[in-house]
Amino acid sequence: MSSAPSRAAESVQPTEPRRGFVRSFASWPFVLRELLLALLSGLVSIVLAAVALGVTRGSLGERWQTGGADQVLHYQIFSSAMHTFPYFPNSQLGFPAVQNLFFAPLFDLWSAIEVWVLSAVLPNGIYALNIYNLLSFFAVGFTAYAFFRALTLRRLTSVVFGVAFALIPYHFYQLQLGHPFLSNYWAVPLSGILVLMVAGERTDPFSAWIGRATTRSMRRARRWVPILVLCALVAWTQSYYFVFACLIVGGIWAVKLVLSFVTSGGWRRAAWPTVTTFVLVGLVGVQLAVLSLNLGDRFSTYFTARLAIESELYGGKVMNLLLPSSTSGFPLLAKPSIDYDATSTVLTTTESAVTATLVTIALILALATLLVRLLRSYGPAGTATTRLQRFTLDDRVGVLLAALVGAFLFFVVSGLGALIAFAVTPEIRAWTRMSVVISLFALGILAIFFDSLVRRGWIRVVALAAVALFAGVDQLAGIQASYPIQATDDVAQREIAAKTDSLLGPGCGVVELPLKSFPESGNIGKMGDYDEALPYIYDEKSDLEWSYGAVAGTHSADFWYGVTDPSVFASKVESSKACAILVDTYAYSDSGATWQPLVAAVTDANSPTFTTSDADHRYELFVVPAGR
Repeated sequence: MSSAPSRAAESVQPTEPRRGFVRSFASWPFVLRELLLALLSGLVSIVLAAVALGVTRGSLGERWQTGGADQVLHYQIFSSAMHTFPYFPNSQLGFPAVQNLFFAPLFDLWSAIEVWVLSAVLPNGIYALNIYNLLSFFAVGFTAYAFFRALTLRRLTSVVFGVAFALIPYHFYQLQLGHPFLSNYWAVPLSGILVLMVAGERTDPFSAWIGRATTRSMRRARRWVPILVLCALVAWTQSYYFVFACLIVGGIWAVKLVLSFVTSGGWRRAAWPTVTTFVLVGLVGVQLAVLSLNLGDRFSTYFTARLAIESELYGGKVMNLLLPSSTSGFPLLAKPSIDYDATSTVLTTTESAVTATLVTIALILALATLLVRLLRSYGPAGTATTRLQRFTLDDRVGVLLAALVGAFLFFVVSGLGALIAFAVTPEIRAWTRMSVVISLFALGILAIFFDSLVRRGWIRVVALAAVALFAGVDQLAGIQASYPIQATDDVAQREIAAKTDSLLGPGCGVVELPLKSFPESGNIGKMGDYDEALPYIYDEKSDLEWSYGAVAGTHSADFWYGVTDPSVFASKVESSKACAILVDTYAYSDSGATWQPLVAAVTDANSPTFTTSDADHRYELFVVPAGR
C-alpha cells in the first residue's frame, strides 16, 4: 500500500508551502534541533511555574498543604515509592502485612518509573512529590512543543504556544486540588498527534518521512515506529487521559472510516488509521487486564460506590469553559469568572474548567471558523485565494475542529460522558477535565491562524512576544495569590518520627490508633483522611513498619479490620509482635480519650513513653512491654 498521497489529493492541498515536522527525520541536525527546542519549551515552563507558585529551595523539602488530604495521600505513596517500586508490595506499611498499591489506581506506569528513577537521587518522598509536580510543567511543555510542530508550525510559534499550554490554569488548579497525576497531562499533546495521524495522510506529521523510505519494508517500519511509541506512551499514562485519547482518537477514526466508504477506493486510506486506533485501544486493554489480576490478595473492587449520576454532578459548565480563569493576572478578565462562581447555584459539585484567556480567544476563533466552513461560498482549499480563506479550509484546522467538537460533547454536563457512565462504566466521572483536551485543540487552531496570517519575520517575532507577554501575565500573575503552596515543616510529625526512630529498633511494628482503612475513608475528628501517613513520611531511617496503609479490599488489610474490643486488640498486638502503639489524639477530639481502653489492654495508658511537645501534644507513643 502506497503511503504517499495521490495527485488528486495533492490538487486540493493549500497552495502555501507546508514544512513537514519530520520530513528530515533521518537528519541528525534536524533531530537535535527539535530536541533542544522541546527541552527549551520544557525548561521555560518549569522555571515560570516555579516563580508563579513561589517555590523556594527550602520549600522543596517541606510538605505543601495545598491539595488538602489528597496531597497527604500522594506524599505517602511517593514516600512508599522511594522504598519500593510503586506496583510492588511495601512491607513498611500495612503492618503486620503490606501495602500493595498494585490494586489501587494511584500510580500510572510512566509516573511509577519516573519516581523510581527519582528515588535514586532524592532524599525522601516530600522532595519526590514536590519535584514531580514541577517536572510536570517540563513534561507538558516538551510534548506540547512536539504537538505544535506536528501541526507543521514554525519553531518559535511552537515554543510560545507549547509553553502557554503547559501553563494553562487547569495545570495549577489540579495541583491545588492535590491531583499530581492529573496535573501531569503530558500525554494529551501526544494524543493530539495521534488524532492527526488517524485523520489521514494529509495531516499525518510522519507521512513525508515515511514516503521518503527507499524500500517497502523500511516504509512499513517507519509506519510502525510512531504508532507503537505514541500509543504506548498514551495508553499507559493517567487513566483519565488514556480514556480521553481513546474516545477522541476513536471518534476521528470512525469519521475517517465512514468517509472512506463513501469515497471511491478510499477505504484503503483507512487501513493505517484503523491500525493506530486498534493499537491504542489494545494497549489500554492490556493494562486494564493486568491491573485486574488479584494475585491472591485483592478480593473486592476498589471503586464500588460511584454512581452513573456522578458523571452529571461532575460534568463541564460552558460558562467555565468560555470565561477567563478567576486566577487571571488581569483583574478585569478575572472578575466575570469570580462573579459567576460566587453567584451560580448550578452544578456546584463540579470542578472548574479554569480556562486561560488565550484559550477563550481560541474557542471564539474556532466557532467562527466552524461556521465559515459550514456556510462558505467559495470552493475547496485549492481554489481559495486569500490567506484567511486558506486558513478556514486548511486540513489541519478541519481535523482540530472535529476533535474539539467531539471533546466538547463529552465535556458538557449530561453529554456523551453521562452516556458512557450510564451505558458502560461510571468510573470516569469528572468529564469537566476534558477541558484540557479542548484547550489543546483550540490553541492548535489559534496557532495555525497566527502562523498563516503573520508571516513576515520581524512582525512575527514581535507578535509572538506580545502573545507570550499577555499569556504570561494572564496565566501566571494571579497564581501565587489564588493557589499558595502553603509549605509547612510539620514540627510535631517530624518530632514523633525522630523519636520513634531513636526509641525503636529496626523492623519494629508500630500500631497506629485509630485503626483506619486506606485509602479515602474520611476524616476522624481533627485528623485528616490520610494524616496517619505523616509519621511514616518523616521516618528518615525507613526501618520501622507502620500499621496504616494496607489497601482496603485486600487480605493484607483484614488483620486490624473491625477491631474495637480491648481484649481482641491486645491479642492482635501480641500476635503481630508489635513493639509500639502510636495514638493521634486529633482523631479523638470529638469523642474523648476512647483510645485509652485499647492501650490499657496492652500497657499503662496513663504513662506514654513519649508525647510530642507541640501545644496540643498531638501524638502519644507507648512502647509495648517486653514479652507481650
